[in-house]
Amino acid sequence: MEKRRSSRIYPVLNQPKMLAGVEHAFAVANITIGLTMAMHFHQWQLLPVFVLFHVALSAAGRREPEIRKVYRRYAAQGDYYEPFPRNMGTRTRKARPDGWGKGVPC
Repeated sequence: MEKRRSSRIYPVLNQPKMLAGVEHAFAVANITIGLTMAMHFHQWQLLPVFVLFHVALSAAGRREPEIRKVYRRYAAQGDYYEPFPRNMGTRTRKARPDGWGKGVPC
């Protein structure tokens, strides 16, 4: 009888890469934009705004570690689906169905 091989899977390998409590891509973007505004445009008074934004992203990351996937999935949802879409020249958005973020601004 053959002995089955098993490998230990560490939970940290299934989690997104974090930087100071925020998903890596969001943290790098926030730091880059904040430092660019401060150093290039001499807007040092905006640094607390970027720190508060980082704290807000950290709070969102604690609730849902893969928040970027949630945002992407929500942004990709259509407001309504028609079997035969047609362009009537209007760009108004219809309300989402119940249970799909109805009443929540897109």
